[in-house]
Amino acid sequence: MNRRALLRATGLGVATLAGCVESPGPDVTPTAEPTTSPTPPPDDPILLVLANGSGEVTVTVTVARGGESISEETVSLDADEWRELDPGIDTAGEYELTVSVEDGPDRTVSLPIDAFDVRQGSNVIVGLGDDIEVLIEE
Repeated sequence: MNRRALLRATGLGVATLAGCVESPGPDVTPTAEPTTSPTPPPDDPILLVLANGSGEVTVTVTVARGGESISEETVSLDADEWRELDPGIDTAGEYELTVSVEDGPDRTVSLPIDAFDVRQGSNVIVGLGDDIEVLIEE
């Protein structure tokens, strides 16, 4: 490659990049702090799913936070019936779930709900039978 070809190639390269190095004009106002937008409510809320694996039952479900009840509901389920309930959990935190089966077992468990659970709408599945099983589905 001779010197003239090198100078032409260099000049062409500089000319093509000339518009890419523009500084912001007077229309652009730089911000010192990043802007934040509020988190929208989840389209898929946290649900409590009751799964009855035995005969007909009546169940009372209570969800509490900080010793204060935020949700309480009593439902009757037929054998092998599933039911979805909205427990009112919409923020991260430590919750307590109490499940009481009429003439059957009772169970109270801690529900550690984090921001991921709230964003993704994780479900709490309560299996009813001889025992009460509680699972958190993400």
